[in-house]
Amino acid sequence: MPVRNIVRNSGYYWVMAGFNIPYWVFRPDAAVVSRKPDPGLLYIGLVLFIFGELSNLNAHLVLRDLRRPGTTERGIPSGFGFSAVTCPNYFFEIVSWAGIYLVSGLSWSILLVIIIGSVQMAIWAKKKEHRYRKEFGDRYKHKRFVMIPGVV
Repeated sequence: MPVRNIVRNSGYYWVMAGFNIPYWVFRPDAAVVSRKPDPGLLYIGLVLFIFGELSNLNAHLVLRDLRRPGTTERGIPSGFGFSAVTCPNYFFEIVSWAGIYLVSGLSWSILLVIIIGSVQMAIWAKKKEHRYRKEFGDRYKHKRFVMIPGVV
């Protein structure tokens, strides 16, 4: 990974998740702290978060296993999520963040993290789709959507 990507990605997580979210969500006068939580948002958010994280783990395990030990040849990803989009790991990350958003009581700072992260992941997903088509040719089924089924 190029150094500029490490700096950009680290900056995103440190600034957006490390400073932005704690400041707006956990300060004593924050709305999520000062009002009674909505049980519906809490439970739906928790379910979304757990589903998103477990599905993201599955996608990463599939991606990890694409290259057989001792070879440089990569396989075409398939399985849960991969039949619908090129990068289901990005989709499931957004699902996880949506769960956090609901649990937070609809914090605008978390919504901002979701929007910025989604834009960046959409760029990466489009590049990955292009790379797969170039690398695998006719063996790779062109996906209609690269990240979010029915949207992007």
